[in-house]
Amino acid sequence: MRRSTTNSNSNTSTPNRRTSSSPQPQRTYPTTTTTASTTTNQGTADRPNPGGLHNSQYTQQPQQPLFEDAAADDDDRQRLMATDWGRRQSANTSSTNQFTGKRWWQFWRPKAPAARTVHLNGDRTPASLYPPNIIRNQKYHPATFLFVVLFNQFKYFFNLYFLLVCISQFIPLLRVTYLVTNVVPLALVLTITIIKEAVDDARRYRRDKEANSQRYWRLVRGAARPVRVPSSELRVGDVVVVGKDERIPADLVLLRTSDRSGSMFVRTDQLDGETDWKLRTAVASTQHLPDDAAVFSVGGVVYADRPHKDIHHFLGTFTFTDPSGNSITEPLNVENTLWMNTVVASAGSAVGVVVYTGRETRAVMNTSAPQTKDGLTDHELNVMSKWLCLILVILAVTMVGLKGFTGLWWVYLIRFVVLFSTIIPLSLRVNLDLCKTVCSGAISQDDRIPGAIVRTSTIPEELGRVQY
Repeated sequence: MRRSTTNSNSNTSTPNRRTSSSPQPQRTYPTTTTTASTTTNQGTADRPNPGGLHNSQYTQQPQQPLFEDAAADDDDRQRLMATDWGRRQSANTSSTNQFTGKRWWQFWRPKAPAARTVHLNGDRTPASLYPPNIIRNQKYHPATFLFVVLFNQFKYFFNLYFLLVCISQFIPLLRVTYLVTNVVPLALVLTITIIKEAVDDARRYRRDKEANSQRYWRLVRGAARPVRVPSSELRVGDVVVVGKDERIPADLVLLRTSDRSGSMFVRTDQLDGETDWKLRTAVASTQHLPDDAAVFSVGGVVYADRPHKDIHHFLGTFTFTDPSGNSITEPLNVENTLWMNTVVASAGSAVGVVVYTGRETRAVMNTSAPQTKDGLTDHELNVMSKWLCLILVILAVTMVGLKGFTGLWWVYLIRFVVLFSTIIPLSLRVNLDLCKTVCSGAISQDDRIPGAIVRTSTIPEELGRVQY
């Protein structure tokens, strides 16, 4: 019996398939036409295009099967999978979740911060929509504090060497001295380090708590006066009032200032290290309003680009409705912003709307994760310990060689290493840590250095080794 195939969009027909008695059966494929005027777009968005033609120039019979008989399925599928479309569809099918449409690695990928549109209507945005406005500079978590501190200590060859010596003394065959003579000095060094790290992290926690609990005035639509709220409760879209010498609690767009010109100065030394003041200007349309509460009556909408690290760049717009009902849009740049941790230097007050909070602020994005800082003295001590250990091993090998490498010679080698371990002075590490602690306390209590805060007590000696 013969079968024939006819394309509905053209008068071209495919050759008839031979009968089963034919030695080589022919396979029938759907025909295509490249005439743009006679093609249709039905069902072509997600169908294969073996000829590499554009969808607008490619037509396929919707109801006709791709393969005529089961005998030709394997070869034709291999031919289809050899095309770019087939490889792409196969990769998507194998790595895509059929319920959610997401690839498996996208479930662990953190959500990238996006641009936002802030409405000045007095309504507060949901707390889960943007990160909380919380500062956290702690280095350790209470659950992993001890493990992280010990790991950071045993990274040094100095401490690792004495740990191996102590472990060797728990083996009766290798013991040459009292166990307490090796364990107590190392335990003393580690105890002093753990206490010092705990005190430093507790001070960081106190400073973070103080910054997060600092209160600011927040304008409320319809209220007679603003309300005082801690900075940790501020959200994107809140309108905040800051005064002279106050820290900016979040990234703001400056709407109004108490100065009639709409300009003000801020100190950015805590952000970029520069001591000169920076000029900031308010949005012109909101600066000319009669009072601060009027910012809710203009139907203002602030568009801010996605958060990034560049403190010298900002792209945004401010859209409002004028009294005649026309919508007017003003461009915004970095001169209309107040970044977090900058300080108001001008007299008077400033009003701004929060656009970035928490980890999306410029200050936090430019701050690296807290790490254990090591001074140059620590590195020098570590290098000298390695040289002393090399000398110690050479002496031990020499002593074993004089006796002869016979019997349990490796036991005698380890015993000589333990006996000569006093060449590396463990007390030097104890004295160095105590000196750093005393020096840090002296700096923070020195009346000749007002406002000095020792944030890390592990590198105070670096102040006397500054080089240019």
